[in-house]
Amino acid sequence: MFPLWDNVYSWSFPWVTYILIMINCIVFVIDNITNHQLNSLFSYNLASESISINLITYQFLHVNFLHIFGNMWFLHVFGNNVEDKMGHLKFLFFYLLFGVFAALGQAEVTSTNSALIGASGSISGVLGAYFVFFPRAKIKTLLLLGIFPFIFSMPAFIWLILWFFGQYISALFGLFVQSTNVAFFAHLTGFSFGIIVGLMFRNFEPKRISRVV
Repeated sequence: MFPLWDNVYSWSFPWVTYILIMINCIVFVIDNITNHQLNSLFSYNLASESISINLITYQFLHVNFLHIFGNMWFLHVFGNNVEDKMGHLKFLFFYLLFGVFAALGQAEVTSTNSALIGASGSISGVLGAYFVFFPRAKIKTLLLLGIFPFIFSMPAFIWLILWFFGQYISALFGLFVQSTNVAFFAHLTGFSFGIIVGLMFRNFEPKRISRVV
């Protein structure tokens, strides 16, 4: 399932979301121009036992076009409403924190000497917060059955439960059956932490300006 858009209106312009997308895209271009030197320097080593800036920088690195496109599209669809709910600076802070916890969660399970890159842990945290904030939202979804595309709407809480279940099954499969290069435990950790943060903000509503015409 691939999310196309939702039906939640944002009251404020999601400038943090779009700046994050822009930074990720710029870093991706520079990394490819420099033959992936940024990946070598700023990825997070899962075997590391120290806290370093790489817990932040790894979140802005991606392997290929499909990797960055998928992550940035998810951030585009879900990030604007979560940013609107939290407020711009709080959203930026927790977005980065989601990524930190996601990396540490992945390291706890698979503490191998391998590099972790990608924004998916951070974005999984955004999905977790969205699950709390907008469970009744409708997600317009693209589903490919073979070569046949189907587009339909689905309640956000069902969409996100199915997404989480898919990540959970994939994580178990990768752990016990076949190794994988996808950090599914980072996704699960980020999503879980996003739910916790979302519950903290559940009763928070940004101030609205009433317009009289």
